[in-house]
Amino acid sequence: AISALVSLVLMIVCYVYMNMSYTYGYGDATINQMSFLKDMFRPSEPADDVIAVNVSYDRDLIPFNDSQGIPAGAIDITDRAKLLELMTRLKKWDNYKYILCDIRFDDAQLATPYDSALFSCIASMRDIVVATENPEAAPEQIREKAAVARYKVRMAGDDFMKYNFISDGHEGIALKMWKDLTGGSYEKHWWGYTSNGQLCVNSIIPDIRFAIYDIYSPDGDKLIYQLGTDITDYPEEYVEELFTDKMVLIGDWLKDDLHMTVRSSQPGVSILYNAFLCIMNGEHILPWWVYVLLLLTFFVESMFMLKDYWQFQAPDWKIVRWFRRLSGVNIGHFNVGRLLKNVLAFISYSTPLVLVCEFIYLTCGVFVNAIVIGTLFYIASLFI
Repeated sequence: AISALVSLVLMIVCYVYMNMSYTYGYGDATINQMSFLKDMFRPSEPADDVIAVNVSYDRDLIPFNDSQGIPAGAIDITDRAKLLELMTRLKKWDNYKYILCDIRFDDAQLATPYDSALFSCIASMRDIVVATENPEAAPEQIREKAAVARYKVRMAGDDFMKYNFISDGHEGIALKMWKDLTGGSYEKHWWGYTSNGQLCVNSIIPDIRFAIYDIYSPDGDKLIYQLGTDITDYPEEYVEELFTDKMVLIGDWLKDDLHMTVRSSQPGVSILYNAFLCIMNGEHILPWWVYVLLLLTFFVESMFMLKDYWQFQAPDWKIVRWFRRLSGVNIGHFNVGRLLKNVLAFISYSTPLVLVCEFIYLTCGVFVNAIVIGTLFYIASLFI
């Protein structure tokens, strides 16, 4: 009964940890190693239904004031005249699948003469999401189209690791895209999260299944299109077909929005799209066997901790006799046998957990910090 109670409490601890915004301890290194293993068996997603539109080189200088309202010079932002032209064409063609616009319009100081027409156009379009830090700060005209584009970073550094579908009470871009395209439900409760009536996680480590590393493919095909030179500078009839049934991903693909992920350096718009692929594939749902496997592992280790449950007679091997002689040796104030016993006890708790948790991450992408749980077992065993 006590082991069952311990297992249940640890399951709750694990679920809370799964939904935390950061990984801790050895987690980042293990996730990177496991991600490389996953990539060996699962290739990247094809980009046939995606068109990447880059805004890195389509910039416009506008006057900028400092925090006291004093002119400080000029700052470059995405050329909104060209962005308006693109949105006007997309609205007219109405041939796309969905538009992810990873460009923020939150700062009212960075206004241009094209903003009113641009926001009106976006507000009247179907199946589009615009990035924001806080939906309440987004321009009122496009507030209903805005969702949070916030990347959770590692504790030490700015590398990306985990993505939250709901951040500070606001929907993330990946979640909004999924709800727009599928009509699915995703709810936050005081005890956790559910999606379409199933228990799920809010914080996920997205696999980088979709990735673009260069403007051109090895075969010379165009992978990234420049907003101006490849699209708006051409007559409509030459570029309309590019967007037919495509996920349109607009953002800074090449220059200032790159983040190191579990696999490689990726632009923010790619991270958002990969998080969307995760929820589209149902990877936010926790499979029932994960609970069973964790509960069984915790239960067995709890029984082992509370009682000498597995009794056996050590064979009379030479190495066993050597360990017995070594256990009587003292080095200063430390007894070698007691030290070995503690090391082996720690390994005996942590090793099975590491294997189980790495298996779970490899199969369904859910990461549990086994070293933390193993350490809890070990510390509790010392008191017992």
